[in-house]
Amino acid sequence: MRVRRLKARQADDSVWAAFHGLRDASRAYDNPFFDPDLARILSEAREDVELIIAEADDGIGAIWPVHVRPGGWVRPLTGPFSDWHGPVVRDGCELTARDLLEQAGLAGLTTGGLRLRDGVVPDGLSTETVYVCDLSCGFETYDSAQRSSHAKHFKRLRRKRRQLEEEQGVSQFVLDNRDPEVMRQVIAMKRQQYQSTGRHDVLEPVWAQKMVDALWAGDFPRLGVRLSTLCIGDRLVAAELNLVSKPVLHGWLVVYDRDFARYSPGMLVMMDILQAMTADGFTQYDLGAGDGHYKKYHANAHAEIGVGILRSRAGGVRPSRWLAEGWRALEAQSPERISEVMGKIRRRSDQILAAEPELPRRVRGFLGAARAPLG
Repeated sequence: MRVRRLKARQADDSVWAAFHGLRDASRAYDNPFFDPDLARILSEAREDVELIIAEADDGIGAIWPVHVRPGGWVRPLTGPFSDWHGPVVRDGCELTARDLLEQAGLAGLTTGGLRLRDGVVPDGLSTETVYVCDLSCGFETYDSAQRSSHAKHFKRLRRKRRQLEEEQGVSQFVLDNRDPEVMRQVIAMKRQQYQSTGRHDVLEPVWAQKMVDALWAGDFPRLGVRLSTLCIGDRLVAAELNLVSKPVLHGWLVVYDRDFARYSPGMLVMMDILQAMTADGFTQYDLGAGDGHYKKYHANAHAEIGVGILRSRAGGVRPSRWLAEGWRALEAQSPERISEVMGKIRRRSDQILAAEPELPRRVRGFLGAARAPLG
């Protein structure tokens, strides 16, 4: 197959139609991060979105939308918001992610969620577990099984809800809240959360705001967002902004009012989503990776993603890439406490690099990170 790169803004309707065809042909790409309309939204918000395209005489066999940074280094589509990514490939195409990078003349990839084909982990990557709630059997069957397996956890959540309503009033849940004022409030709360915890505000860049606005206002065949809210009267207790592409609802941005923290409001709104989502056509809730201490109670299915640096043999590599890989190697070999601190610094740096395409904003981000506590 011939492999080429194309600026996503320059792709014509035939390319996007082929992309939709590849994606819709396999349930493996149901997750919204593989939706071609998401790539198209990002192409209007950021200039560095490219499509890696593999094609033969009989048509396109693979398309991979990515952010290509100076030096030929690749970041996953949606940058710091990405949980899944990788090439969308038709049956019979044997090209791997590394093959596509090399044949496209790209140096490598920093990834936190590469989809693994046939469970194969490319050299240089480790794996993390993604937690999934599969409700294809119906909520009642799912709920009964989880309560049976984790009775203590779900008993505690029922007690939290009773306490909330006894002490604060009756709660109201909305699965798809379309009130723009509530949406603005949720984004403001999430940004305040980033600032108060010392994390980089990934919702501040203009491109991120354009992406969220386009998802909120858009009318796409499968892609969109659902804003689920839990309120007491007019007061917002907790909310989730979920990225969706039926039949998958993906956990994305979560906020809650700190005054209600003792009631575990984030967990309560998630339980409400699980109970209501099947009536809206969703059968899978993707909890993402990490934080397994609570996700394990709700997940009844799992998947593995590739994490780390995927280097190709194409092109030169900047000294900064050797520094990044050296940092990861030292982090892995250091004593536990030192490794933990190094990991926090690395993850914070990755957030800044993924969120800020322009150098001045990257510098400002690193200066801010240097002043913020690691927590």
